[in-house]
Amino acid sequence: MPYADTLQDNLAKGQELRPDVQGAYTAWVQECFAAGLYFRVTETYRTQERQNELYKVGRRGIAGEQPVTWTLYSNHTLRLAADCYPITGTLNDLIVRATPYGITHPLPTLDPPHFEFLNVKPPAPPPVDPQTQLTWAQNALRWAVGLRRAVLLRMIDRLKKLLGQ
Repeated sequence: MPYADTLQDNLAKGQELRPDVQGAYTAWVQECFAAGLYFRVTETYRTQERQNELYKVGRRGIAGEQPVTWTLYSNHTLRLAADCYPITGTLNDLIVRATPYGITHPLPTLDPPHFEFLNVKPPAPPPVDPQTQLTWAQNALRWAVGLRRAVLLRMIDRLKKLLGQ
């Protein structure tokens, strides 16, 4: 696979993010690379000390030096951000693939490579197969009364038809 080392580096940087967002980050990175959309993650977590140092850049009075960050309070310090630079494709391609995971691109003009993980939702559980659903419904039927019993009986009937029983 082209850029296999970059993929591994990006996945390793994901381990610096908060555990509750690592799944979405990993799935997004893998999806992009599987689609031939390669990018490099330069930074995820940074300490507050590093953020303070970055904030000083462009504000020290050095001729020609430009600011590299606009704030002292970054979501990088909370383990909820990543800076991503496309190798193939565009930032917009990354955004399109990030959105379904709840990964946002909140600062398109102020900080173009910056992606955030504030809105990440946990992955959906895998679907339950019809046979398991039937077993659960039959077990629940033992204690069901009234309308709940009627609903379970209809569900059991539909599941049996689906399973050819």
